[in-house]
Amino acid sequence: MKNIFFLIILALSFNSYAENNLEQKKILNESESSLPLQKIEKTQNEELIKENKENLTPVEEANIVEIYNKKMEYPQFEMGIRYYNGTNGLSQDYDKAIFWFSNSSKDEENSNADMMLASMYYEGKGFNLNKEKAISFYTRAANRGNLTAQLILTGLYFFNEQFMNQEYANYWIYQSINNNSKEALTLKTLILMKEEDYKTLQKLLPLYESDLKNESYNFILGYLYFTGKGVKQDFVKSTEYLQKSALLGNPISVIMLEEIKKFN
Repeated sequence: MKNIFFLIILALSFNSYAENNLEQKKILNESESSLPLQKIEKTQNEELIKENKENLTPVEEANIVEIYNKKMEYPQFEMGIRYYNGTNGLSQDYDKAIFWFSNSSKDEENSNADMMLASMYYEGKGFNLNKEKAISFYTRAANRGNLTAQLILTGLYFFNEQFMNQEYANYWIYQSINNNSKEALTLKTLILMKEEDYKTLQKLLPLYESDLKNESYNFILGYLYFTGKGVKQDFVKSTEYLQKSALLGNPISVIMLEEIKKFN
């Protein structure tokens, strides 16, 4: 976690953001188009095998029977994973993985299938490398509530030179915070500190105070009360939060506690 924060702080040293990219808005809008994603009953393995009998090998048929007999939540996604990794007697086959992931996205409304399609576009596996298309699938997953997708979009729009867009970054970071992401809240805090937007930061204080087992939250509260930025300066409260943070392993808190002693 500390390494992540270090990288975030480095990234925040860049001041320039790209201007709003109209093409990205188009991608975001397209990802929210009304697809026929109505919930359907899972196809029974006998029906699926019957419909695809001519195209299924004995190994594929055995895998389908096993998956449905185990009553897995997302059977089509599981088939995609097996083809993607080349497991359970199936040879690695990205084209077939894409087929099953696409079905899972549509029929099972599965955001993890969207994530797999996004990563395949992003890495050029089974598709020609296409980061714009990857973002469209990350966005679909994020709109379905997938926290990982929301964090990935936050990172791409904040730090990736090709896609930097502060408006979208702020949107997804707040979606991540609403989805109870501690990483997103900490990142937003660092950004607000850098921008010296303590009025907005003050509104986030109840979120920090709601989880005082978190090392970073205790450090943030201790820092704010130490500096008096966004809150009334209070060395007693600062000491309390920094001590908790230090006990949870934050070395910077130890240094700040030494500084507070100078004021006593």
